[in-house]
Amino acid sequence: MAEMWNPKEHSQIKESILEKYLGVWYMKITYRFRRAYYVDTCSGPGVFDNGIHGSPMIALKNAFEAWKKHPSCGYEFVFCDAKADVLRRLKENITSFLSCFESGFNSAVQIHFHECDFLEKFDMILNEAKKKETAAFLFIDPFNASTVPFEAIEKAMKGISTEVLFNFMHSDINRNKRLMNSEKTERIMGKGYDQEKLKSVPIIRDRYISDLRERTGAYVTYYTMKTPSESPLYDLIHLTKH
Repeated sequence: MAEMWNPKEHSQIKESILEKYLGVWYMKITYRFRRAYYVDTCSGPGVFDNGIHGSPMIALKNAFEAWKKHPSCGYEFVFCDAKADVLRRLKENITSFLSCFESGFNSAVQIHFHECDFLEKFDMILNEAKKKETAAFLFIDPFNASTVPFEAIEKAMKGISTEVLFNFMHSDINRNKRLMNSEKTERIMGKGYDQEKLKSVPIIRDRYISDLRERTGAYVTYYTMKTPSESPLYDLIHLTKH
């Protein structure tokens, strides 16, 4: 039986926040840089079974709007997903989606698909993001908190023209904190973090964001997603140096 892909309400809110950031980001950077480099670390199929667009289509649509004003910029996309079938569906959906746009935009677009955990390609991705006259936007949306080390976010923000929108799953950390050893705690929360400080979601989040600001020098804002019962689920964290 084929896996059904339908977004939950908080996922649709997350996609809406991504769209607002990308709309501004593309317009802002495409008149200053020659290359706009968008990375989606857990892309999904691009279109859900109920027809709602996921993050890849949101990125392509906003790039198209920017291209109409700044056609001399190159628009590059990297889509990662660990599941071959999901990536196959994404390729099909993108081919169909691009057919609706002007041919000039399709000529300005380069798309790379990687069947992998994004960390396997992360150094390569960052090397591309730091190329001359390139502005990069990384949408890091993992399946669980343990998949994204603190140092990955820190490393990404070493690029002066890089922005990151990151799903920090603090509820996953809080739920599994009794099973986490010091090594795993430091991997997620950063070096020097005391495991005894994993006391509650607000403490976990506040310390994490404070450390992000200190270690990356970035402006950091966040949006808390909650369950229907108002329990914190995760934070969508945005980092920029602009």
